[in-house]
Amino acid sequence: MCCLDYPVTAKDYFRKPVKLDSEESLYKFYDTDSVVQAEVASKKMRRKVAPDDFYTWIFKRGICPYGVISPTSKYWMELMSIMDSEMGLSLPDTYKNVPSIFFDVLRIHRDSRPVEDTSSQ
Repeated sequence: MCCLDYPVTAKDYFRKPVKLDSEESLYKFYDTDSVVQAEVASKKMRRKVAPDDFYTWIFKRGICPYGVISPTSKYWMELMSIMDSEMGLSLPDTYKNVPSIFFDVLRIHRDSRPVEDTSSQ
């Protein structure tokens, strides 16, 4: 899914530089670093804190988010806007095979749609 130019240098939760040399190393770094971040936050707040989602974590670690979007993202955005209707959403494939970017774009699209004002009726 990622199109970053490797190697990429990012900083972990404790601001130590981490060199990422593949998409696999990026996801492994996310798996470990987001858990560390959640554990530290949980101790500070004295309650359970969930790890950040992947895209929020990308921003916090200073990794270019444009590199994470795949070349097929435009296809998914267009497909989503065509398929999303008032009657519901029909997925283009099984849930397991639909990339997460589809659902991210769906949320952004739905949040930006104008809402019909029904208060005057």
